[in-house]
Amino acid sequence: EELHCDLSQFSASFRSYENTSDINLNRRTKTIYTPLELQFIEMKKRYKDAVLCVECGYKYRFFGEDAEIAAKELNIYCHQDHNFMTASIPTHRLFVHVRRLVAKGHKVGVVKQMETTALKAAGENKSSLFSRKLTALYTKSTLIGEDILFQ
Repeated sequence: EELHCDLSQFSASFRSYENTSDINLNRRTKTIYTPLELQFIEMKKRYKDAVLCVECGYKYRFFGEDAEIAAKELNIYCHQDHNFMTASIPTHRLFVHVRRLVAKGHKVGVVKQMETTALKAAGENKSSLFSRKLTALYTKSTLIGEDILFQ
């Protein structure tokens, strides 16, 4: 018998992140979402049908339903962090996991940090959020290239 773990109790209330304007605000932070979560929500609105891997330092993180999909398909740990379920993989294993997700029929978006910590520390925006951008979108038909084959 297969052991089935129902994670919907943790993420059901956070599935509706498409409409964030009519939610009660947290008194301390003035929002219920962290800046990274807000950044993810904005990206997810644009790429609804893709599983997004978001670069956060030396790992790639999945959030919400994407984390649950990644946990199931990649056999990695998924847990509640702030408002979303989250799962992560190390940066050096990204393309191994991208290949596995694509092979299972998912469209995978890779969101990378556009600035390094060294540049950020030397710049004027030390305490602001890293700028991130979707740099690649992989499907079964586009999973060809140097970054996939040689890493």
